[in-house]
This record gives sequence, structure tokens and C-alpha cells, in this order.
Amino acid sequence: MKKAGIFGGTFNPPHIGHIESVMAAKQQLDLDLLYLIPTGHPPHKPLPEDSPEPEQRLSMLKLASRALSETVVSDMETARGKISYTADTLHELREKYPDTQYWLIMGGDMFLSIEQWYRVDYIFRHSTIAVFARAQEKEKIKAHMKKLGLEYGAKTVYIRTKPLDISSTELRR
Repeated sequence: MKKAGIFGGTFNPPHIGHIESVMAAKQQLDLDLLYLIPTGHPPHKPLPEDSPEPEQRLSMLKLASRALSETVVSDMETARGKISYTADTLHELREKYPDTQYWLIMGGDMFLSIEQWYRVDYIFRHSTIAVFARAQEKEKIKAHMKKLGLEYGAKTVYIRTKPLDISSTELRR
């Protein structure tokens, strides 16, 4: 069975922190394939008013990730032209590639709000959540992993990453 990682987000803009994190996840999870999927219209937070268009963020992500092997930058969410939900993306990939084990890769900030996501029960049933976080979040993340495992049967793993103090918000400023 193939192992594929899915790393989505606004990538507004994509940066070395994103690339370093997915490289660590790819190696630690021994992934065969990695999908990088920028969202067109995020459901969790509105994009700042002066943000690049979805197609521009997709192009930037393609440039930022061009040195990554076995990586696909997908327009499946930007092409929808509406709010993109992770559960829909996971479902679409599972329909196309049913013999694949999926790992949903995310940062600690999004992981802490995952219980409010659309169809989170589907996400927990059909993927393993792989979380990377800043050092100061590690204990909070691990406690949340345990809680989700007990309450939902969620499968989670913690990804060790190099400490990089960078964010898209800071880059935009």
C-alpha cells in the first residue's frame, strides 16, 4: 500500500518553514508521495485583503517546492472556486487512489482547532494526522493528540522539525 501525505493551507506566501516541515514529515513517515494543496478559499480564516489570488499562490508553491522529489502541487482546491474543505479533498483522493494510506500533515495551530472542522469524523477515520509545531507548543499538542485519540479514536503522530521562527504573517508584514 502506498503512503501519501497531504499538506494543505493558504501558503500566503509559501516559505522555507513549509518546505522544511514537509521534508521532515516525508522522511519521518516514509511517504511515497506528498501532495501540496493550496486552498482557494479557506473555511477557517479569511485571507488578508491584499492577498495574492489562488492561482498566484499555487504558482508560488510550485516554485518553492520544485526541488522536492515525489511531490505533487495540486490545484484541486483552487480549481473548485469555492470554500475548500479538507474532508472533500481527502474523499476525492481516496476515490481516485483507494489503495493509499493518507497522512494529513498540519501545523499545531490548525491541529488545535481540528475538532471544529467540517466532517472531522471522516478525516479521523480515513487519515492519520501528522502534526508539527513550534517548540513552545509541543506539550500542548501532545496533550491534544491524546485527547483526540481517547474521544474520537483519532490516529496522530508528532513530526520533529528544526526550530524555524518564521510565519507567512510575518513575511507579509
